[in-house]
Amino acid sequence: MLRQYLLIGIAILCCGLAPGQVSAQAYTINDHGKDCAREIGPIPPFSCLDGEIIPITRDGAPISDNAHVPHQKCDRPPLLGLGGSDGQCVPFSRLGTLPGKTASGQDDPNLQWTFICRRYRVRTDKNYPLFEDVAVIGHNKASGATCFFQTLSSGTSDGIKATRVPPPAEDALATPPGEIKAADFWLSPQDTANIKCNKCHDNDAFIHTPHVSQVRRMVGGQSVEVVPPGPNLKANPPEPSRYKFIGQPFEQDWPAPKRIRPLGNLCTSCHNIGTLDSCNRFTKLATGRTLPTNISDLGKTFPHSHWMPPDNASTGITLAQWKALYDASVDKILACCAAPGTLSCKMQGFDH
Repeated sequence: MLRQYLLIGIAILCCGLAPGQVSAQAYTINDHGKDCAREIGPIPPFSCLDGEIIPITRDGAPISDNAHVPHQKCDRPPLLGLGGSDGQCVPFSRLGTLPGKTASGQDDPNLQWTFICRRYRVRTDKNYPLFEDVAVIGHNKASGATCFFQTLSSGTSDGIKATRVPPPAEDALATPPGEIKAADFWLSPQDTANIKCNKCHDNDAFIHTPHVSQVRRMVGGQSVEVVPPGPNLKANPPEPSRYKFIGQPFEQDWPAPKRIRPLGNLCTSCHNIGTLDSCNRFTKLATGRTLPTNISDLGKTFPHSHWMPPDNASTGITLAQWKALYDASVDKILACCAAPGTLSCKMQGFDH
């Protein structure tokens, strides 16, 4: 079944409850939604079709809507483990933001909500209302509070209707007649925690890869990425790096996030690097040490194969220049990941 394959591809299942922990069955999606609304603000219902389509290109050119095939190659795959799907380069997934507002309805730039609606089967209709995966992340920059919500297709249907995604905090009686209730739409908090989103989201609430960073929106007359930026470590003083998980079982099952601080490193002077997947898999993918599945010929060439720093293409740096400037820092990161806590590799928690 597709859902079983996706759970295996995206997740490693976690262990049972330790003595004294509250049963996951007692902590519902409404409980989690309300905890997150208190920490990060409430969110409205939304439609996945309101998100921006994530482009799928091959060798720099768009692929026409009716020319997509399963397991095709593309320039910017999503870097997920997608066993049982139509591959990494499935078209018409969507990415969007939700308004960051306090409980009283005031806009607050510290409150960030982003959703992604993924398709794992090739279709020809970009506005098809069913998706295989819907995920929402909320983050409060001021406190670090972060929440994860997800649902996955069961594989027995043609997908999840996502034209009205219910807020996780929405009570069943508040759901309009004929629409899906929060408890029926979302995975339970325990099932979402079992996916172990924290393994990839280990250095910040939001991940920046070429797949999502190509999607932009206009804010105040400027084009910005849809996915919110991490803390600016180049600022004087650096912006605080605040990051913590909200709600059971996330606080119980996931370790508090930590970051590595190798001495004299160019990469960590710009952004944090977590101790889990950022510390190994993402470091190698971002620096051309490994290549993702289903990558196009263009994606294998520099600067597309090296997407950190993100301005490689605009600066005109050559591969030889890049190696001379950054290879030593990459080597230090990988060595630090293998042996954290040594004198040359500090490991620390996030700010509070």
